Amino acid sequence: MPEKYKKFLKMLTLEMEDLEEDIRIMREIYQDREEKGEITKYVLLENTGLLENELAGIQFLQKKLAKIPIVTCGSYDDLAEYISDILENECHESDYPDSVFNFVEKRIQKVLKYMKEM
Repeated sequence: MPEKYKKFLKMLTLEMEDLEEDIRIMREIYQDREEKGEITKYVLLENTGLLENELAGIQFLQKKLAKIPIVTCGSYDDLAEYISDILENECHESDYPDSVFNFVEKRIQKVLKYMKEM
């Protein structure tokens, strides 16, 4: 696998780990808000349930990302589209919320923009 593809995948993996941390922080924020009486226990449970599902989806896609067979692509755009198509399909086949792929797609585009500016 060409070095530039390895770098793209490494950066995307780091971005997805950062996304996981963002979701964990959101869960803590909801817990704090419930403790302060800003939201009800019901709202806390609904929101944290959704966050847990999103977190599971992101972790699932991270595992899939690690196993994607990278073919030679002509450009970073082609590589990003290739990865995006595979992850979107995996996400939908596994019935994770659309938000999971949307979060990951934004990270793919972020890495793509960075790599093209290097």
